[in-house]
Amino acid sequence: MFWDRLWYAAQSRWHYPLIPISWLFQAGATIRRYYQQRRPPKVSVPIVVVGNLTVGGTGKTPLVIALADMLTQQQLKVGIVSRGYGGRAPQYPYWVTPTSDPKWVGDEPLLIAQRTRLPVVVAPDRPSAVHYLQQRTPCDVIISDDGLQHYALPRVFEIVVIDGERGLGNECCLPAGPLRESIHRLAQVDLVVVNTQHEHLFHALRQRYADMTLNNAWLQMRLQPGTITSLCQPDLVFTPEVWRGKSLHAVAAIGHPQRFFQTLRDLNFMPRCHPFADHYSWKPQDLMFGKRSVVVMTEKDAVKCRAWAMSNLWYLPVDAQFSTADQSMLVQWVQKKLTTQ
Repeated sequence: MFWDRLWYAAQSRWHYPLIPISWLFQAGATIRRYYQQRRPPKVSVPIVVVGNLTVGGTGKTPLVIALADMLTQQQLKVGIVSRGYGGRAPQYPYWVTPTSDPKWVGDEPLLIAQRTRLPVVVAPDRPSAVHYLQQRTPCDVIISDDGLQHYALPRVFEIVVIDGERGLGNECCLPAGPLRESIHRLAQVDLVVVNTQHEHLFHALRQRYADMTLNNAWLQMRLQPGTITSLCQPDLVFTPEVWRGKSLHAVAAIGHPQRFFQTLRDLNFMPRCHPFADHYSWKPQDLMFGKRSVVVMTEKDAVKCRAWAMSNLWYLPVDAQFSTADQSMLVQWVQKKLTTQ
């Protein structure tokens, strides 16, 4: 895609004319942060924010799901709030259930509700989502999905997720680069999580920003693919017989679709790849590639297609995984922050 080539291509200079606009964007982000943090609303429950500095997908949603599961295993009552991007609920705040309409709540909150079975509330104004959640169910901790730049919401622990393959691109703010705010924001978070299968990429990123993040913790996260599953029959798993003699198509409407396509290749599939815009609203005709075709999509896309799913539609779930030691440290860091508030 054009912006990816502009932001992430090595040695590219095409973004130079846009740098003055980026300076204005960065100044605006700084001013907005200052004013939103002056009088933060009072909340009686600690909030953990999971977000990123860049536009596009980095693996936040799998991390939110994994973190919610980790904290639940520690006997903590966990709630989750989100913007609900891509959805238009009848009113806000809106309670998300596993059977909610994705057109109302958005694909990511619905996926989180289905995977965690925990209380999930969406609202453009996240403090109102937190208050709504608190009024209806007791919570020991609330996780804010993609809320790093929503400074009206106070937080006790901040996690930034970085795509290990793409990093932070040319390190410029929008529109010259992919950053939502200054790269120096990286020094102020509690934890940097690098989403990559490759240790050398994790260490390279950590070394690159070592001077800036001396007081930060860093962890490597891997996305582990599950079993390709039928949208129509959840008990039916993908076998070679399913696609033998048929054309295999992969579709993805996520922030970084190439990661999904590469995952399929790593599983020894050779699909024809069809990237779509992030949060795209699927229609049946979008997934018709011929009578003898099999279509594999992400789980995030699948939640929007189940209502009219066809027998040739399948999805690949992924889970965020850490080493045993890293998972233990992550839980300890969050719990320490919760107990000191």
